[in-house]
Amino acid sequence: MGAIKSKFFRSKSGSRKSKEDKPVKEKKQKKKVNLPESQSARKTVDPRLPFSNYRQIFSIRNAWKAIQRSMEEHATETFMRFLNSHPHYKAKYSSISGIQDGELEELRKNQDFEDKSMDIYCIFDGVIANLENVDKAIQEIQYGAAATQFSHKMVKDYHDPFIENIRLVLGSDRFTETTENNYKLLYGFIQVELCKHLEEEDEPTVIEVSKADIVEEPTEEVVDNTKIVADTEVEVNLCVDDAS
Repeated sequence: MGAIKSKFFRSKSGSRKSKEDKPVKEKKQKKKVNLPESQSARKTVDPRLPFSNYRQIFSIRNAWKAIQRSMEEHATETFMRFLNSHPHYKAKYSSISGIQDGELEELRKNQDFEDKSMDIYCIFDGVIANLENVDKAIQEIQYGAAATQFSHKMVKDYHDPFIENIRLVLGSDRFTETTENNYKLLYGFIQVELCKHLEEEDEPTVIEVSKADIVEEPTEEVVDNTKIVADTEVEVNLCVDDAS
């Protein structure tokens, strides 16, 4: 029994000793992984565009996806907001010129109005899709300019309704100050290129002036000095005759 016990203890102590004799492994150091540079960081921006980095283009495209889901609806809403602010522009479009200001809601059902609304939105859609190919983007503007029937002044006045509609679509959480600035830069680029193919101003407005508005300046009486001299000579002669 004692022999067995001693044998057991020897085997146990031997196994413990073998474990202690094993060299301690050094901890592996973590290797640094060089991640590939993002595509947006590698891409350059055409100098004709008003952007300083490609991230701005990426932001514009990402936000525009929300517009593209219902582009006809958003185009109509923007154009309605535009005409509500500037109702005199209705006269430019024969299909809606007879609609009264209070009946603009009826335009939602007007197919001609939707088509006209889409003319300007299609330009923005085409430009945003081709911001990496500026020549193609400029062609999109040139091709669609005439259909809008816009003038320089109308393009300027369309700015605020357009930006406001994007604000409403994206909401306050997504429509950040950066997004707003990027879209204003985009609008400025399109405005400059679009105005190259549009009339400078609308047709001049005829202003009717009533007679009551006309102030007549008093006319100066022309004195005939010859007549005065002649009358004086006659009077002198009469006095001479009387004296004689």
